[in-house]
Amino acid sequence: MGRDESVGRKKYQAPTLTRVAFTSLSEKGREEIAQLISQTASEGQLTRRSKDEFCMVLDLEGRFKRASEQFCALVGYAQNELVGRPIDDVTASRTVHIPQHLGAVVHFGQFHCLWMFVHRDGHGVLVRSDWELLADLSMEVCGELLVA
Repeated sequence: MGRDESVGRKKYQAPTLTRVAFTSLSEKGREEIAQLISQTASEGQLTRRSKDEFCMVLDLEGRFKRASEQFCALVGYAQNELVGRPIDDVTASRTVHIPQHLGAVVHFGQFHCLWMFVHRDGHGVLVRSDWELLADLSMEVCGELLVA
């Protein structure tokens, strides 16, 4: 007996967003929030890359176009060994569905996540990574070492 699967299912609807106004906050509370926001913005503009941060550029298929010296040291390969290779080669297996992830970066234009790379000698390297779609449809990935 064929059963229509779509009959009992509700179509997903995104929740509506409501504006939040801090009108009930005291003057002191508003000043503290404004100060935190300005402090965070100014710190973001003044921060420099630490020695543990890296960048790389991938094409739409996830192949390396460029990799920083920091990233090369992180995974134990020379830059000329990485260029042209897929990111799969230095990603821990079964940690991410790479085509789906690349599709999300293309769809949203940017993506932030944790990523588990594998060093050439076999140990895992956990990083926080920020992915951004560039105008030439390549992807810039910048990240910071969390656990090696």
